[in-house]
Amino acid sequence: MGRKRIHPLTPEQQELADLKQENYQLKMKVAIFEKLKALVAQRTEKNKRQ
Repeated sequence: MGRKRIHPLTPEQQELADLKQENYQLKMKVAIFEKLKALVAQRTEKNKRQ
């Protein structure tokens, strides 16, 4: 899970860390949706040819 720190984070540092984590998660979701969109388009194109 999270890393243990010797010194606690300031509220600003914690907020930045939280926002970075959220940003990473959102980027991963976007990547998943883009791959899904490409797969759907590929299948749709394949079905049109048949």
